[in-house]
Amino acid sequence: MLECGARGTGVSPAVTPGLAALAASGLIANRSRRFRRSDLRGCVLAVASTGDPVVDWAVERTARRSRVLVNVVDRPEQCDFILPSVLRRGELQIAVSTGGRSPALAREIRYRLESLFGPEYAELIARAGDARRRARAAAPTAAARLEAGERVARSTLVPRPECGARCFGGSPPDRGHATRQMPARAGPRGLSIESGLRATIGAFGQRDRSQRGVTPVNASEIRNGMHSLLRGLTPQQVEQLAQASVGQKVASGHALMNEGDRPSGLMFLLQGRVEIFKHGADGQRELLAKIDAPTLLGEMSLITDRPTSATVMAVAECELQLLTKTQFQRLIASDSIAAYRLVVIIAEVLAQRLARLDRKVLELTGHWNL
Repeated sequence: MLECGARGTGVSPAVTPGLAALAASGLIANRSRRFRRSDLRGCVLAVASTGDPVVDWAVERTARRSRVLVNVVDRPEQCDFILPSVLRRGELQIAVSTGGRSPALAREIRYRLESLFGPEYAELIARAGDARRRARAAAPTAAARLEAGERVARSTLVPRPECGARCFGGSPPDRGHATRQMPARAGPRGLSIESGLRATIGAFGQRDRSQRGVTPVNASEIRNGMHSLLRGLTPQQVEQLAQASVGQKVASGHALMNEGDRPSGLMFLLQGRVEIFKHGADGQRELLAKIDAPTLLGEMSLITDRPTSATVMAVAECELQLLTKTQFQRLIASDSIAAYRLVVIIAEVLAQRLARLDRKVLELTGHWNL
């Protein structure tokens, strides 16, 4: 609800670290006491999750008298609404609900869907929307515009022959083709959306774009790599971070992030090597650093939504794990020890980089004094 702009208020005599963090950040108001009927004044929705039947009943009764919609956790028969577990990839939203029967199962199903619908789907949806708009604009009739929109939709998710059901973006099927193969288990981590959109846009006289070199990462490789990177975390804590993030392989010569783009999240670079550079006023690359795995990249994306300040390019095949800001915030809200330990690791990384920057400034200053 916070992600949708809701203004929340927590009422509880015991404040968990997660609630305290949300209150300290200003995302919610906090009342450290027991529930009062006046707490629902001006509210639209109420969630009773105390686990105490007497208190939950009081919240429900007060809500109904005040015409406030109420959700009593683990009591679907007492709920006016339910809260599905939602997977978001940009404009793509997939909601999983068990009708309130088992929220934990809905959450587990969503976790499994994350391996099928990775962060690249945000770009897929955005580019498919652009392709649809351009294709419809180039179509001369209403029927042609309808065909253009349908052709974009069909071509976007067509499996590419060279990688089977793992990646998409092949040539669109014939108009008479009623069905198409969809991935059974392996997720589209090798998503390449360009060729399919290119075929569609090209049919209406539009230009093409370059492909991305992203492929899946083996689950065991992920765990082993994260264990070596996140020293000090228990295997269970590493597993929790691995499940909350998405693994990828990026081919040499492809960008992990581009200067000026919206940040995608924290990247655990497990294997490979990258170059970090900016473009100068003359358009030329200015190399900032060369970094080998294992390391963290994009850690500031968990703190701020500012555009990426530099381009990170793979100069050898890279294996990484991506943790989005949304997933990180959910871990914090659930009082995840793994998330708090990760904050400590990020702080140590930032401190090391600040120390290197200080040394560089001193070197430059000393040279100038000479």
